[in-house]
Amino acid sequence: MAVRYMNSAGRAALQLGRGIDTTTGTPLGVAIQPEAGQVDPHNSGQTVSYDVTIIETSEELEESLGLSIGAEMRYGLFSASGKFEMSEKTQYKSFATYLLAKCEVRNPPVGMYDPKGKPAAADIVNIEDRFRRAYGDAFVRSALTGGEFYIIIEIVHTDTNVQKSMAASLQAEYNGFLVSGGVDFNLSEDMRHRMSSAQTRIIQYQASGSGVTCSLVNDVAGALNRLKAFPQIALDNPVAIQVELASYDTIPELQGNPWTRANLRERLDDCARKRARYKQVVDELDFFLTSDNRQYFSDPPADEDARAWKASYASALNKVMSHAEGLAEGGIDTGFEEPADLPTVRLKRIIAPPEATIVQVPDLTHTPLAAAQSHLAALGLVAQPNSRSVPEADVATPRMQVLGQAPAPQTPVAKGSSVRLDYAVTRSKWLKPLLEIDRVRLVNRVHFAQ
Repeated sequence: MAVRYMNSAGRAALQLGRGIDTTTGTPLGVAIQPEAGQVDPHNSGQTVSYDVTIIETSEELEESLGLSIGAEMRYGLFSASGKFEMSEKTQYKSFATYLLAKCEVRNPPVGMYDPKGKPAAADIVNIEDRFRRAYGDAFVRSALTGGEFYIIIEIVHTDTNVQKSMAASLQAEYNGFLVSGGVDFNLSEDMRHRMSSAQTRIIQYQASGSGVTCSLVNDVAGALNRLKAFPQIALDNPVAIQVELASYDTIPELQGNPWTRANLRERLDDCARKRARYKQVVDELDFFLTSDNRQYFSDPPADEDARAWKASYASALNKVMSHAEGLAEGGIDTGFEEPADLPTVRLKRIIAPPEATIVQVPDLTHTPLAAAQSHLAALGLVAQPNSRSVPEADVATPRMQVLGQAPAPQTPVAKGSSVRLDYAVTRSKWLKPLLEIDRVRLVNRVHFAQ
């Protein structure tokens, strides 16, 4: 069996040597003789990673939290880890937009370098059912300490384009803060104004810290300030956040138990997928039925239909959980059959046209015409040059410079709008005679035609 890793923050009884049922994540007995953990002197540094991600699907959320159907999500059918509980509290909805900001700190691993089996465990190693029930199929060989801090920001707006734009703007502001070296993060005035028109919710998970350093944060600025301070918090008060699991066949005294549980794992994985899908539908219908949230949807169903759908999916959720428990306990050996009468639920979001990007018209007076045209093009605006002729003797009026404009400077307009640029050119002394010659030619043509 390959080495496996399990998130241990928020999970009790995952000490070095502890036996684990890797199908359910359940801690069991200790088949390993006690051995003090050691730090590898060649691997004694600390690693820190930051990330801020816009989440598009529930699968992306689980992956970004370090969860998976084949591991933590399956374990969540039985006893949840801290990050699994955070995923549950998020109540992911496909029509909302989510921003996940995280900091993960890893201290060097502490492990056992020469584990040996206990005589009592070796005596029953070939009695597979007894050994598995007592000690599982793997043991904790090493542990990582450090810390994890995750903030999920949920944004719901009547205009989905604004909703996504807000997430992108928050992402950009955070990244700028992170590389700036600044001490405190503050939202821009524009961002604060935009967020006041949306529904926002903050979900926090933190492993490590003590007292005030692990208190709840209640706004975006506080969340990002905590994120930047987190490496020092995790250094001062670390926790065990991940354990390395090794199979018993790596220990000579405990070789001889080559059972496989592939079918059970596949069935539990299927239960975990169905559970996640049912719960998402329940959460989305819950949101729909709350207050005036119907405004976010087109062709919304009647409330009584939505309540009936929610009841059907809540029932299916309970059934799949009971089935998974039966599989794990050995009382059931078949996969979960989805209820035949489970309704198809579609909540259709109102899709607004793309939000026009607003820019302010710059003050271009006394700017050379060519430079003014380039400036407008860079802002996404269209220049409309408007010339007027002035006598050659007029030396007070500058030529080929912007003398006036419309709209006026600082006027907010949508990208693609036109801006008139008034400028002067010298009236040629030959212009009037040439015009007179053209008039005579035109009169002659008319007489000739008659």
